[in-house]
Amino acid sequence: MSLRPSRWMLCFAFAGLFACSSDETADGGGPSGGGGTASSGPSSGGSGAQGGNGADGGGGAGGAPVDPWSCKIAPYERAPWSQPADDSVAFESLIEAAGYAGPTASDWVDVAAANLCGGDEPEMVLVKNAHSNFSILGGPTPHAIGSGDLSSNDAHPWRGVAAADLDGTGAAEVIAVRQVTAAGIGDLVVASANDACALSEVTSEVVGGPGASDWIDVTTGDLDGDGELEIIAARAPGHVAIAHYAGGALTVDDEMDVPAAEASGWQAVAAGDLDGDGKDELVVARSASNGAGKTMLVYQWNGAALTNVAWSTIGNNGNSDWAGLAVADFNGDGRASIAMVKDSHSSFILFDVPSGAPNGELAILTSSDLATAPGQGWRGLAAAVWSGGDDGAAELVAVRRASGDYRADIFVHGSAWHRALRDTAVAKTKAQYANEPRDAEGKIDVPLLLDKLAETHATTYSFLLWDETGQDYLDLVEFLEATRDHCVDEQQLRVWVTLIPPTEHVGARCSQPADSPLTSFDEASFFGGNLGEAACEDYAGWGALLGALAKEYPQLVAVNVDDMTHNIDTMFTPELVASMESGMRGPAPWMSLVPTFYYSQMDEPSAQRWPDVGLTLDSILFYFRNQKEGEGPCSACETPQPCPTSCLADTCAEQTVGNFPGEANEIAAMLPAGRPLQIGIYFSGHSACGTPSAKYDYDLLEATYAHPRAGGATVYVMQSPGVECVGDAHLSDKGCAVQKVFGAQ
Repeated sequence: MSLRPSRWMLCFAFAGLFACSSDETADGGGPSGGGGTASSGPSSGGSGAQGGNGADGGGGAGGAPVDPWSCKIAPYERAPWSQPADDSVAFESLIEAAGYAGPTASDWVDVAAANLCGGDEPEMVLVKNAHSNFSILGGPTPHAIGSGDLSSNDAHPWRGVAAADLDGTGAAEVIAVRQVTAAGIGDLVVASANDACALSEVTSEVVGGPGASDWIDVTTGDLDGDGELEIIAARAPGHVAIAHYAGGALTVDDEMDVPAAEASGWQAVAAGDLDGDGKDELVVARSASNGAGKTMLVYQWNGAALTNVAWSTIGNNGNSDWAGLAVADFNGDGRASIAMVKDSHSSFILFDVPSGAPNGELAILTSSDLATAPGQGWRGLAAAVWSGGDDGAAELVAVRRASGDYRADIFVHGSAWHRALRDTAVAKTKAQYANEPRDAEGKIDVPLLLDKLAETHATTYSFLLWDETGQDYLDLVEFLEATRDHCVDEQQLRVWVTLIPPTEHVGARCSQPADSPLTSFDEASFFGGNLGEAACEDYAGWGALLGALAKEYPQLVAVNVDDMTHNIDTMFTPELVASMESGMRGPAPWMSLVPTFYYSQMDEPSAQRWPDVGLTLDSILFYFRNQKEGEGPCSACETPQPCPTSCLADTCAEQTVGNFPGEANEIAAMLPAGRPLQIGIYFSGHSACGTPSAKYDYDLLEATYAHPRAGGATVYVMQSPGVECVGDAHLSDKGCAVQKVFGAQ
């Protein structure tokens, strides 16, 4: 059965089903209750990416946010960049996560990152042995911007990829190795991307040929300190080929074997300057199970051979089946560290390289499982200055094969500083949602709306876009213009925007864009020239438009997609979510995507149905309905329609507030640790399940702000006091309940 919230729009559409009262209805959409329809990492010796993807406004498309604000309290904040104490910051925070190929096409072989397309920001290149073999992803949230198969052939599988500016043009080349099974086929390949990120092969070279091309990886580095990058390809047992690229051609300079005791079990290679002497070291990940062997090897080039100077024996009891390796400076101090990944605990290991020449056994700086999940095998690591603004400190890129119900396969980890703008923008949320007052012509009454927000101490307003003409969008821009420097309780008013999903697209009523005279851009340009209903479900276009709007009105901080749980497996693919987020954050790095979720969908808990979708989101707006227990005490209260899965009816619902922390904990666990969960609370009625009492709403608001993972509350829909808020008025008047709780925060 489809459960829908009580709204005045639906009062007209479904007047025969239920009646609405003015205090418990909404103007527009809202939460519905039911179903609608490194081995490849750039070396620190010169191959690293520059700039950043605008995720902090410091090195990419986005400019710095407003500073100072007129209000005493800014809508978001972040301290100036300060160099972290050491490279363990690489594991500190999940900055971005995305699902690109998902469970059907994420059998990745490797990943690399560098400035591939000639712009200011780095890109990732991922390789697999299926069409499209090479994928180029841009940021801030990794999303597809280019691809190519090159000379791929199933008979000659790819084994590794690297990326570096080999010819000094400012754009990196893609270097790949493969195992060939026929004579005359190049096993070392160089490709390049044009400004549109279309990838094409430049040249190839036969290095090993059939029987001698079982390469395990490829990397680049300046091993001899002459300022030119070498290409280093490795294969078992312990064989290394060194080549260079010049004038569009590859030349193999040297081939060698390391001592037999170090030669077996090679799995990945990377290069970087570990001691700051201007020469890159070669690092090899190696498996061992005899309890005595080395599982990580650091080599230096002495002009004639590679010499092992440092190592680790971690996991040599059989826990060293490495899937990737990256060498980079993660805190910006000029010294690189070594990151390695495997599928078993602890999955991620970071090795410290003390000042001076690397020598002897290296200590583990830190370890973590990060986003490791059962059955989701890691496939590669890379490093890049992905987010920018941090004095050249790199972030760690990890890719895995997503399988089963998992969707996320690309992760960017690094300093929590990169998330500060987003996380603080949705912290301590005190939001009223929709139902704004309007004049006789249907236009928003901005002064009256601001009075209502001030009266209830609401420091955030969530603006619903759901109409047939685009007037809601025009009103949104007018509201943003009026609140550019508007304070509530000394804090700059924040604004969210709610977009309607396909399951709420009723007739021509949807989230319609329009051409506002107040903006500096052409809204239609974000939707392929379209406006009105034709653009409603172009959510990538909406992400880009709202990012541009936030750049002009930086109090716009978040986008909510109503009922995303009803549309994940249809409209909102992981690729679309990543594209939306990048469109939002490219111009406005403080923007967050905060879609609506419920405890369960189709009788299956959301946390089980989509085990990692929360990693790809900035937060979740969770509407509590007692779905884990179901109807429970509400069986004793009348409801407009049968409601076996939820309990929201009148005073009966008051008994369910104690169940809120448990449900909230399960939804919060879908998000990365420390990311604030948003709570939606039904103040208006639900079409099937009834209307909760004022005491229920007050108690649930109180419980929300007492919950350690809650970042705040959204009142569905906007309330204002109908009586003087004195004494126990908050237990009978919903506007007074909002005023009392919001005013105490």
